[in-house]
Amino acid sequence: MNYPKLTDLETDHPQVLMAVEAIREWQARKRAGETGISMILAGPNGIGKTHMATAMQWSMMFRPEDTMAWEDEATVPLDSDFRPLGRFYTAADLLVQLGPHISDDGRVLPSPVDYFVGDAPIIVIDDLGAAISMPFVKGDMQLDEIQVRLFLLIEHCMKRTKIVRDWHVGTSDVVPDPPSLVITTNKDIGG
Repeated sequence: MNYPKLTDLETDHPQVLMAVEAIREWQARKRAGETGISMILAGPNGIGKTHMATAMQWSMMFRPEDTMAWEDEATVPLDSDFRPLGRFYTAADLLVQLGPHISDDGRVLPSPVDYFVGDAPIIVIDDLGAAISMPFVKGDMQLDEIQVRLFLLIEHCMKRTKIVRDWHVGTSDVVPDPPSLVITTNKDIGG
């Protein structure tokens, strides 16, 4: 089975190497049983943010019988019963899904945030920066309303996680509480 690993990321860029080190710390904390450790991966296009976020999701795997297994980036092949644990969304797709839905009786209902979060121990929202600037309208809902829903989803996760670890700024504050939220963006979010 082929899945992204941090060891597959070839780079000598100091900020990317710093991000990889922060992810390794994140993986070690998760292995130690800490939950709710979140991270924002910010940087220019093409440096491997999506690869790193996907590797984070795949670093926690489960078998259908729910036995946890930690991928330690060894070259030991895993059988095909392993699956990534958590949820992976591109921000653009998530924005579309967060639009209103029509109930059986014709009422317009908002999408329930818990549907997108569930009990996942890790949620990846990829390419937030691109989604924020998308020029589209879904039905009668304006883009800014959809963006508000996206940020409500993020706020919902953050209330449960209580932490953002921002390697771009270099700050962290760990307060255990699931799930982990991983966001990638090409927008500058720190100093």
